[in-house]
Amino acid sequence: MGLLDCDGGAQPHNWCPATEDDALPSVLGLLPQGAPWAAADIDGSVQNRFWRAIANVTSYAYQRLCDFPQEFHCSTIAESRDQWMTEYGLPDDCDPSGNNLCVKVTMKGGQDCDTFVEIARNAGWVITCEDIAAWYTNYAGCFEVGCTHLGPAPVLIEGSNLAIGEVCGCEYGPGIDHPEPEYWEFIRTATAHCPVPGSNLGETSGDPDCCFIVGYYDPPLRNNGEVVRSACDFNGATIQFECPVGSTPSLRRTPCGGEDVRFLLDYGGSYHWRVHVDVNASYALRGEPLAEPDENLSNAGNFEVGCTPLCSDEGPAAFLLCFLEQVKPAHTVMHTNINVDDVPADLYGYYLATEADRYWPQPMERFDPRFWTVNFPRPCNASVTTASTGMRAECALYNHNDLAGLIWQSEDTIDHPLLAYETNRDYSGLTMSFNIKQTGLADFDSLNGAVLTINGRDASSAPKTWYVRLWNYATGTSTKMDVVLDFDNLVGGFSLPADADPVYPFDIDDMLISMVSPDYVIGDSSPLSEPCYGTLEITELTVSGSGARTIKLFNAAAPSHGLKAATGYDDSYNITPERLLRNIRSLGYSSIINHYVGMSHYSRLTNVGGDWIADSSAGFLNPPCVAWHNDFLARAKLYRFDVILSLSFELLNENCPPAWRQYDYNGNPALTGWTPPSTLLSITNQSAQAHLHGAAKAFCSLAHDAGLPVRFQIGEPWWWVHFTSYVPNFYDASTTALYTAETGLAAPAITDMRDPMNDAQKAYLDWLGEKLGQATLDLRDAVKAEFPNATTYLLFYAPQVQASNTPELHRVNRPAAWSSPAFDVLQLEDYDFVIDGDVDQSATAASAITNLLGYPAEKQDYFSGFVLNAVDAATLWPRIVKAAEVGVKRGANNIYIWAMPQIMRDGLVVFKKGP
Repeated sequence: MGLLDCDGGAQPHNWCPATEDDALPSVLGLLPQGAPWAAADIDGSVQNRFWRAIANVTSYAYQRLCDFPQEFHCSTIAESRDQWMTEYGLPDDCDPSGNNLCVKVTMKGGQDCDTFVEIARNAGWVITCEDIAAWYTNYAGCFEVGCTHLGPAPVLIEGSNLAIGEVCGCEYGPGIDHPEPEYWEFIRTATAHCPVPGSNLGETSGDPDCCFIVGYYDPPLRNNGEVVRSACDFNGATIQFECPVGSTPSLRRTPCGGEDVRFLLDYGGSYHWRVHVDVNASYALRGEPLAEPDENLSNAGNFEVGCTPLCSDEGPAAFLLCFLEQVKPAHTVMHTNINVDDVPADLYGYYLATEADRYWPQPMERFDPRFWTVNFPRPCNASVTTASTGMRAECALYNHNDLAGLIWQSEDTIDHPLLAYETNRDYSGLTMSFNIKQTGLADFDSLNGAVLTINGRDASSAPKTWYVRLWNYATGTSTKMDVVLDFDNLVGGFSLPADADPVYPFDIDDMLISMVSPDYVIGDSSPLSEPCYGTLEITELTVSGSGARTIKLFNAAAPSHGLKAATGYDDSYNITPERLLRNIRSLGYSSIINHYVGMSHYSRLTNVGGDWIADSSAGFLNPPCVAWHNDFLARAKLYRFDVILSLSFELLNENCPPAWRQYDYNGNPALTGWTPPSTLLSITNQSAQAHLHGAAKAFCSLAHDAGLPVRFQIGEPWWWVHFTSYVPNFYDASTTALYTAETGLAAPAITDMRDPMNDAQKAYLDWLGEKLGQATLDLRDAVKAEFPNATTYLLFYAPQVQASNTPELHRVNRPAAWSSPAFDVLQLEDYDFVIDGDVDQSATAASAITNLLGYPAEKQDYFSGFVLNAVDAATLWPRIVKAAEVGVKRGANNIYIWAMPQIMRDGLVVFKKGP
């Protein structure tokens, strides 16, 4: 038989003949055709013996070739082991690999969780590792004094009195001394040779850039959730100085005591990993009997740098923790749990925080750009994003009287109660200065140029509004100017002094900077000839004067609980992405965010007969939406979050072309219960589906351009059935025409999904289900065609097809086309069951969907929520947290709490009670 065989195909490329008999057929297959060569196949013939000799040499040569690659794998290395050990500097009693070549090789790999898991596995331990958001805390761990870099990974920039835990402003410039130098002396850094320049701290140094105190915090060790000992105690702690990479901030600014260090992110932060050790699986991996958890767990983690033994052998768990501490990347903090038992009965605790629970204030400069918002009437859109010294607002204006506003509120009504800034309505003694630049909007010096609208009360406490023309307080041009607003001498009115209306600065609720088109006409709601896309950029925003230049900003640093955050653009379009992500990070949500792009703010609109309608020919995403998502995705990557972008088959009804809507049998459009209502897009209308394809690819492109892995969710795709009347919307013109074209039949009438169905109706329902399945697969494929490595998700709403009073609805809204492996991940939500407290129905639905669609638990996510009205918070949040816990115990991969706006509104704080 030759190398090629018509029956068996080609031999494998890694062909390794062990004997001459294995090699002989391939050698003979190279001979020419013809009778003179036929004797080569006859055993014992001269030719046969000759070619056997060749096959003997060939087999040996191929054996050596096959052995050669094995010498490049630590698990199969044999002949060259000694040379490779020497190459990697082993044996070495000081090396954290423990002279294990495989561990050493793995350590030479990346510095991410996947590499860490592989290192542990090569050492015989099964762990999981989750990369959680970088923490910037006011606690330091165990450090040495010196000026060398501790490792290649970023480090956490900390303040000068970290070990004391004081809260203070640390701004060290020329002639500015440490506020409490005795604390500096107390923590034994006064003799450091790397002092803060221009301060009273430390000795003279020849390195003017060596000014930051840095380090990372090692959290307490835990034994099945119980704190047993801190890895480092205070008595042994010293502070590490380290020269930062690149230039330092202009004032040699050193944050301390929990001050927000967002502006120093260029200098890096400590990485935090949540590591779980599966002892049962580890012993199974090594083929050893399971041992009892050792009593020496608390001894792990106390190490010395140098050539002293780093890890004790007083128990396997203690050794493991110590081993992991050694092989982790520099400045990576492990939150390690060792668990032998099953998940505990009470996995999560929670409480609803109020202002009374605030505990960690820090000074924040008044009018911080992160906390401005936008507002506008429909159909406008606007967004605000932050930069290092200011902010940028973008707007889409459609009618002559459209006005969007950039707003500062004296009272924080948006952030979580633990994260809000304090209320201060007294603006007296303050001067706010900034540079402002606009494009596409009314000129600053025009009749409708930017106005600062101030709402508050006058000296008699009567409500009052002032209109301050910014041009009256500016120097510059019609598109760019410098503005100085002295609130003690601020006067409203267009022409001064003729229209003078002095502002009362002691009781101000909010301020709004207007954005209008060059064709603005007050009271004229007629459409512009084309949409007006404008920008307003504010930079160099500063506050001076004798008044309250700073206010308290409260903070929290909840430990990661493993639950994930769910957000929605329609709920967060008006705030900065930085503000939203601050809430997510501070409340313990980690690693991945499910972000619904919404249905009412993303589309580009075109005027059709006086109505502003989504129009794919004009593009898919409007500029404010693009600006907001670009900033959101870039910051998510910075904070080490992946983002799932979720798109539904839904649009705001007033912006939806009539032909795109689903309709009931009597010609009424499908309308949801929101105010104003959204509508559901026709599953069979080609234009509607093309709009979804284009929007999906546009959003995924933004994620790809931000450097994030593309993750795309099709959210709640369904044929709409009204939630109280049960009237189905199966009769848009595209759908009924297609059914007739494919079957030759008219679509049978169905007006109530609770009614018994005849065979014709069931056949129509089955056909509708097939079309829904195909539409979702087509949308999936459109994304995969452009982003082949995209991870795809399907969000499935279980209650609508599990309800006993609509027994045939599953035919329509649970198509077989969704069965595994159609999507990478199946995401389940059942908030009707959750808020009703129907635990049994929730479990039944999850089990039924798992069996019907075939996605294993590890390929499922679960959404637990939500609380529509704040009045129900105390009743519903316990059920939601419990449902999340059930999802964890069921083995779902990621558990999402739906959603961040309600979490922030109600003050939900979740914490993990178990290991």
